[in-house]
Amino acid sequence: MNLLERANVGEIKKTERIHKISIDANNNKNYPVYQIPLEYLYYNNQNGRINTAYRKYLSNHDVLTPELGNSDYNDIFEDFIYKSSKKDMDNTIKSMRRRGQDVPGVVLPDGRVIDGNRRLTALRKIQKESNKTMYFEAVILELDVNSKYDQKKIKGLELYLQHGMEGRVNYDPIDRIFDVYNTIVVEQLMTVEEYREAYGERISKQSIDKSIGVANLIIRFVNMISPGGNAIDKFYLAKDLKLDGPLEEVYSVLKKIDEDTKDEIIDSTLAYLLITKNNNNNDNEPTKAMRKLKKYILNNKEVSNRFVNIVDKHVDDIYDSFTSNPVENSNELKLRFTTDNNFIDSTNKIKKSTEEIIKKEEKNKERLKAIFSFYEAIELLEDLSEEDFDYLDDKELIELKGLASKLSDELYRIKRII
Repeated sequence: MNLLERANVGEIKKTERIHKISIDANNNKNYPVYQIPLEYLYYNNQNGRINTAYRKYLSNHDVLTPELGNSDYNDIFEDFIYKSSKKDMDNTIKSMRRRGQDVPGVVLPDGRVIDGNRRLTALRKIQKESNKTMYFEAVILELDVNSKYDQKKIKGLELYLQHGMEGRVNYDPIDRIFDVYNTIVVEQLMTVEEYREAYGERISKQSIDKSIGVANLIIRFVNMISPGGNAIDKFYLAKDLKLDGPLEEVYSVLKKIDEDTKDEIIDSTLAYLLITKNNNNNDNEPTKAMRKLKKYILNNKEVSNRFVNIVDKHVDDIYDSFTSNPVENSNELKLRFTTDNNFIDSTNKIKKSTEEIIKKEEKNKERLKAIFSFYEAIELLEDLSEEDFDYLDDKELIELKGLASKLSDELYRIKRII
């Protein structure tokens, strides 16, 4: 018996509340809100916020079969949700103890929670602590998660509710990148424009394209350290290693590299990124290292080719090491840096050679400061698209015009000097 049938026979109470949502673009509709016992509900295993956590779980466990109520399935997903943002979850629990559930969720007739996983988690924890029966207030939508047509609607609704309408969910950067890539490239549920529209157009096409590009770099990195199987299922490695910052730093320059040298330069860059992750407790250091690599090596074709020629053999040795002995988690990767002497030797040589090139180019760049300042300014400006200006209000546009005029004046001054 599904939830709507239970409601028809009085097992689920319809409240006096009405919740307006949009399943299709520009089609807002009022839906009744029901009070649903937690025993009739289960978490959405396709939720973008916890998809990487679930795939990490699957690396050591069997696939979980969705089960209602107080089940192992729900306990495991509750743990995913809670650990994804403990501080925010604790605040949600405190708020719901005091005020109850302010915003209704969205569920499917079979009990799958499409929107409101954090609210469900708070209610489950409150129910366990108080031994009182709690109810999840939600709209019930007649959609089928097994239908490809409805999957697209469900995904669009998820994006709209989490970003477009309320913007209340702060995704982990890797979860965000994964969700874009998985939705558009892997599952092909949406086009870039459809994803952007569902997001509420608070995200630019350029940003989506960048997420897809960074995802491709992540997949390449995963294939380096853990070859075999489907790299998309090992995306959790990128989250464990916090690869978003370093790879976003170098993405814009790597996508512009000539095709004849692109593979070698990307492989060398990823190998160096791997090395920066060794015993580094500061999450910002790898990003800073990639910034230096970009500034002093990758932005210069001659220097980047020299970089590849020097480290290429050692990069091959690193790839060979993982081919014969892949890693499945970040702890195994850390262990590689302390137990495999050939691997350690290769990484040390790459590190030393790269740092020597950077040091030499730093000195040279100080002499050529004016030229490189222009390169950096051009790169930043080239990253802007027309869509980036769409988000500015009238006051901000006036400020931008003033800055553009000032920039033009500075360029005129420099032209006169040279």
